[in-house]
Amino acid sequence: MKDRCPVGPYIQNKPDHFGDVLIYEPCNYASNVAYFGAAMRMCDNENWSIDEQKVNAIKRGFLALGVGSSFWHASHTYVGYSFDNNMIAVLAALMHDAAVAPLPSNSTILKYLSRSERSENAVNVTENIIKMFSEKEISEWAEVLDKFDLPHDYEITFTATASMAFFVMFPEIIAYNIVYGIAHTVLNKE
Repeated sequence: MKDRCPVGPYIQNKPDHFGDVLIYEPCNYASNVAYFGAAMRMCDNENWSIDEQKVNAIKRGFLALGVGSSFWHASHTYVGYSFDNNMIAVLAALMHDAAVAPLPSNSTILKYLSRSERSENAVNVTENIIKMFSEKEISEWAEVLDKFDLPHDYEITFTATASMAFFVMFPEIIAYNIVYGIAHTVLNKE
């Protein structure tokens, strides 16, 4: 396991103890309870327009993000950092997958944000992460999280999702100009 990661100049970065446990960012650590609340609220909804497998994966993704983000903000270890950031990428991929699943297209760029099919889909990645908790040592978690076959750069996934929304809301020429501007600015690509 790598040593504590360097962190930026957080406004609230005063380590404190919770019992015998040192927590590096108490407020950010505690704020992750919202992810558990999101998963619980999802359990209350019975009217989903996406299949049950994706809904369950999204719920599990929120729970894993709650654990992972808490781990990062408590420990400032590389495992925690990897967990926090990679779970955001997994959730972004799950949401993207749910949004594009009903579209009549076999485009790998649309479906997988890739020029070729991925080795596993976002639902399977989520399930493998959940299994990781009981099947792998904590020291192995970062390697598992860093190697799954989804876009780790979640800005790409968020940009793709926003782009779809613009094409739904606006005429094609307006949406194209908005999306081009976003892609050029956020992704720095043509």
